[in-house]
Amino acid sequence: MPLIFPPVQYLIAETPSAIAAGQTRYLGPGGATTSGGWIMPRAAVVTEWRVTCDTAPGGGETFTCTLFINGGSTASTATISGASDFDSGIEYPDLAAALGQSITIQCIASGSAASALFRYYAVVRF
Repeated sequence: MPLIFPPVQYLIAETPSAIAAGQTRYLGPGGATTSGGWIMPRAAVVTEWRVTCDTAPGGGETFTCTLFINGGSTASTATISGASDFDSGIEYPDLAAALGQSITIQCIASGSAASALFRYYAVVRF
């Protein structure tokens, strides 16, 4: 019996440990790592993605998040900044990922940002 994929898939995960100040991590199915991502079972288009943190980065600090496809950055970047900002995301980036390519979100914490746990998702259409 062939596999049947729904036309829309939600890629959802969270970090098991905090991302600390000055760190760069890649958010994928296994949490925050130095690499990795969701592998596309067929050609897809990313239609939305969002990152939420449990602790704001702090005054003058940022968490800069960029969607990566197959290890390369895209122009789709969302920034969480300041003492009261806890989430950011992009709707309708419409970025294509081919069969076998990976999707991940790079998160860079600025030099004095607070440590934070993240929850995140990407929506893909096949």
